[in-house]
Amino acid sequence: MRLSAERLETWRLEYRICFPDGTERWLLGESVPEREVDGSTLWHGFTSDVTLRKHADQRLRAALEQVNRQHFALDLHSIVAMTDLDGVIVQANRKFQELCGYAEEELIGQTYRLVNSGVHPEAFFQEIFATLVAGKAWRGDICSRSRSGALYWVATTMAPFYDQEGRPQRYVIIQTDITSQKRAAAELLQANGLLEAILDSTDYVVVASDLAGVITRLNRAGEDFLDYRLEEVVGRYTLAQWHDPAELATRAAALTTELGRTVSPGFETLIAKARQTGAPDHHEWTLIRRDGARFPANLSVTCLRDTRGGVNGYLGVIQDLSLAHKIAADRASLDQKIAATAKLESLGVLAGGIAHDFNNILTAVLGNASLLRNSLEHQAANLALVEQIEQSSRRAADLCKQMLAYSGRGRFVIQPVNLNQIIRDTTRLLEISMGKHCVLRFRLTDPLPPVEADATQIRQILINLITNASEAIAERDGIIAIDSGITHANCACLRSMANGDTLKEGDYVFIEISDNGSGMLPDDLARIFDPFFSTKFIGRGLGLAAVLGIVRGHKGAVKVYSEAGKGSTFRLLFPCLSSCESPAPPAEPVKVKNWRGSGTVLVADDEECVRVLTACLLEHMGFSVELACDGREAVDMFSAHPQKYALVLLDLTMPHLDGEEVFRRIHHLRPDVRVILISGYNRQEVMTRFAGKGVAGFLQKPFEIKDFEKKVQAILTAA
Repeated sequence: MRLSAERLETWRLEYRICFPDGTERWLLGESVPEREVDGSTLWHGFTSDVTLRKHADQRLRAALEQVNRQHFALDLHSIVAMTDLDGVIVQANRKFQELCGYAEEELIGQTYRLVNSGVHPEAFFQEIFATLVAGKAWRGDICSRSRSGALYWVATTMAPFYDQEGRPQRYVIIQTDITSQKRAAAELLQANGLLEAILDSTDYVVVASDLAGVITRLNRAGEDFLDYRLEEVVGRYTLAQWHDPAELATRAAALTTELGRTVSPGFETLIAKARQTGAPDHHEWTLIRRDGARFPANLSVTCLRDTRGGVNGYLGVIQDLSLAHKIAADRASLDQKIAATAKLESLGVLAGGIAHDFNNILTAVLGNASLLRNSLEHQAANLALVEQIEQSSRRAADLCKQMLAYSGRGRFVIQPVNLNQIIRDTTRLLEISMGKHCVLRFRLTDPLPPVEADATQIRQILINLITNASEAIAERDGIIAIDSGITHANCACLRSMANGDTLKEGDYVFIEISDNGSGMLPDDLARIFDPFFSTKFIGRGLGLAAVLGIVRGHKGAVKVYSEAGKGSTFRLLFPCLSSCESPAPPAEPVKVKNWRGSGTVLVADDEECVRVLTACLLEHMGFSVELACDGREAVDMFSAHPQKYALVLLDLTMPHLDGEEVFRRIHHLRPDVRVILISGYNRQEVMTRFAGKGVAGFLQKPFEIKDFEKKVQAILTAA
C-alpha cells in the first residue's frame, strides 16, 4: 500500500481473513489511490469474497499436479501410444520409441504394421479392431518386431477415448514389455518338457507327493510297474498304498528306536527319516501291484523344498530289484554249480589218473599171469592160482573202467545203438539184480531213434540203478518201472539236470527208472553223485558217481526226483544220433595160426613193468625189441635209424615228450611207419585225437596176451 501511495498505482491483492467464529475466507481487494491537498492518500475501491473461486483453483492445481505425476509415471514405466480411428499413430511416448527403435517422427503417421512381427495371423488383428469398434477394451499379448528385427512381446490394453459428446475420438494403447517373462516361460516349458521326457523314459518309478502324502505325480514307469493309471492315483492315494502293512509296522518300530520318537505306521514311516535328517532315505521294501503280485524294490525318499528352503513335498524314486535278486540267485546257483563241477572235475582227473596208473600195473599183472599160464600147462594146482590172479586182475580192471567212467573218459566201444534193444537184452540180468519182492515193468516207446553209445556201459547204468531201486524197496512189495521215449529238452529243462548246462536244446532219447521205495531226504539228494556216498549203512564204490560219469561221457544229462517215503525216479537223457553216422570200423583180419613176426620193434613206455612185459610178448612172437623209457629217448632212437623199425609201440602218457608229440616227430621222419598207441584211456577218445594222422592201431590197458598178439598180427599183415 505504501508503494501504491508513492507511485499512485492501483493496489490489488488476494488475502485471507479470519471471522470471529473461526472461519477463514479469501477476499480480493482492489483500490485506486488519490492524492489529497494535504498530501495524504485516499483509496477508492471494493473488496470481493473469492473464497469459492480460490478453492476451485486449488483443486484444479492439485488435479493438474496429479495428472502430471500420473503422466510421468505412465511415461516412465509404460509404453503408450495413441492412434486415430483408422489406426494411424498420432502419439508415441519415449518408452514406445526405445522399445521399437523408431523415433517419434518416424512413427507419427504410420500404422501398427510398421512393427508387425508376422507371428500373428491377420484374423488376430481383425478381432482387435472389431472389439475397439464395438466400444470395448481389448487386452492380450502381442509379439512385435523392432527396427533391428528382434522380436519382443508386450502385454497390451487398447481402449477407445471419447470426446465431450461421447463419440470415439482416439484409441489409447498402453503396453508393458513382457519379453523376459515370455522367454522365461518358454525356457520353463522346455525344461518341464525335458523333465517330463526324462521321467517318462527312465526305468525307475518316480512318484511325488505333498506334505500330507497325497500323490501329485507318477511317471510312466510307475504306471507300468504298479499297474495304476496316473488319473487313478494323483490326488487320491499315498505312497503307502503299495506297501505291505506288516512291513510298514516293522519299519515304524525300528525308526521309533532309531530316531528317538514315535513313528506311526503308514506314510510317516516312509518320510520320517528323510524329514528328520534332511538326507535321502534309502530302504528296501516289498511293493504290491494292483493284481497282488509282490516284487522287491529299493525306495529312495527325498524332501522337496521351496525357494526359502522349506519342505513342501516329497519325491520317491523306486528301483525294481526283481532282476537284481534273480541275478544274485542265479549267480549263487552258478557259483554252486561251478564249485560242484570243479569238485567233480578234480575228482574225475584224480580218478582218471589213478585208473591210468593202475591199468599200467594191471597190464603187467595180467600179462605176466598169461605168460605164467603158458609155462604151467600141466600143473593144475598152480594154474588155479594163476586163474585167481587173472580173475582178481579183471575185477580190478572193471573198477578202473568205473573210475574212467566217472572221469567221463570211459567210452570204449562207441556205435549207434537202440536203447530199447539194450534194455530188452538185459532183462534177464536185470531180473537177477532185483530182490524177490520187486516187480519189473517195462513201458518202452517204439520205435526209438538210435543214440551213439557204448552198450556195455549203458547196461552198467541199468544194473546199477535197478540194484539201487531194489535195495530202496527192501523187503516190501514194490514196483520198478523202466520207461523210454523221445523228448524235446529246452535250455531251462537242461539247466535243471546234472551235466545239462553243457548241452544244447534239442531232441533226446530218455530212459526213466522209477521205484516206490524209501526215497531220499533233500540233504542226501544233493550228494548222491559224490563218489563213495551212499544212503545205505556202508557204500560200495563209486555208485551213482560212475553213472553220472558214463552219462557225461555220452554227452547226456541226469535228473533225479525223490521224496522220502515216496520213491525215486532217475531220468537219463541221451542226444539223438544225427543222420550222418560214423562208419563202423573195418573188421580185423582173422588171426593166422602159428604166425611169427620178424624185424625190430621200438617200445616206448615210462612204466618199466609194462616195457618188460611188452618186450617178452614181442620176443615170444619172434621180434627183436628195443626199449625207450620216455618220449625223448624214443625220438632219439628212431631218428638214428628210421628204417630199422618194423613197428613202434607208444604209450600216450610219458615224461619229457608225450606220445602225441613222439608220434608227430617220427611220422615226420618216416610217414609209412606203423604205430600202435597204448593207453589206459579209452579207444574212442584216443582215436578221435589221432583221426586221419596215420595211426595203425590202439591197445587198451590192461591187455592180455591173446589181444596183444591179435592186434600186432592184424596190423603187420594188413595190406
